[in-house]
Amino acid sequence: MLAKFVYEDFMNNATRTGEAIISRKRNFKVDGHVIDLVIETTKAVYIIDIESTPRRRHVDKLLIKAALAQKIFAKPIKPILVGVRVNSDVEEYAKSRSVEILKY
Repeated sequence: MLAKFVYEDFMNNATRTGEAIISRKRNFKVDGHVIDLVIETTKAVYIIDIESTPRRRHVDKLLIKAALAQKIFAKPIKPILVGVRVNSDVEEYAKSRSVEILKY
C-alpha cells in the first residue's frame, strides 16, 4: 500500500524536475535480493526499499542492492529508503552513505 503512495509522490516530483518515467517494477529480483520498487527515469534508476521502522542494517542491505542493480542498468542508481518511523541516527547514517530517506 505504501508503495502506491511512494510512486504517486515520485511521479509528481519527476514531473516538476523534468524527468520522464520509463518503467516501474515492483518486487524486482536481482541476484537473490528483492527490491520493493524500481523506477527508471530518463536520468537515473531509483531503487526503493520500504520499511516501517528502518534500521542501519536496512541501509546496508539497500546499498548492496544498489551495487547489484548498477551491474544491470547503465544509468546512475539512486537508492531511497522509505519509512514511517525513522529515527535521527538512521537518517544521519543513510545520508552519510548517499541514501535518500523519505518519511511517511
